[in-house]
Amino acid sequence: MENLNETVRSLISSSSPQSKLQLLHSLRQTVTTSEALIEDVEGLFKEFESLIHASEQLATATASLIADIAVTNKDPIVCMYLSTFSPILVSALSTESLPLANAIAACMQAFVAKEIKPEVFLGAIQKDGICSKDPLIRRRAVELLADVLKAHPRLFEDSKYESQALKIVEEIIRRKELKKQLLQLIDIVPSVDKLVKKLPLDLQTNYNIIAVSYTHLTLPTICSV
Repeated sequence: MENLNETVRSLISSSSPQSKLQLLHSLRQTVTTSEALIEDVEGLFKEFESLIHASEQLATATASLIADIAVTNKDPIVCMYLSTFSPILVSALSTESLPLANAIAACMQAFVAKEIKPEVFLGAIQKDGICSKDPLIRRRAVELLADVLKAHPRLFEDSKYESQALKIVEEIIRRKELKKQLLQLIDIVPSVDKLVKKLPLDLQTNYNIIAVSYTHLTLPTICSV
């Protein structure tokens, strides 16, 4: 039982990136089998916050561990820290790394599945993702949202999240560079199309223009013989 907390202490105190990577992998195995509670939750999550912005390997391993903790956790203190972590994870999307993006998507899917403040996740998508100054983070945030909605479409169908969903769709429509991601999102969750109809008319018009232009671009060309 003590192995879990020994590994946590070693992770926090280690200064070697390679050692940290090994300890993260070790913790992934331990958290899924150990019934021990993490003693230094605050210290561990401070370490996570640092590592999520470290190298691609460390960030991916960290996000994968957080996803495992979210799935197996039974400690309300850990749950409290997890509930604040969505903005930090979204801010780590400033890379083209597919493994990291997939690991962050697994985190968010676990958060939603375990009811770990889905509203914080949606807020992070809007404020830290789509409203980011970094165009890569904006695009990745919409793709992340699509990944989560594939597994949990109720997020955009539940009335208690409707105002947040409307704001997200509005912000996406306002950014022309996200038109492809917007239409891919609608392909995944048709209820997004219903949300558009609840937006102001100028935004509905913008959306319709995007939809028509995208359809024209993707339709096969018919050639007469």
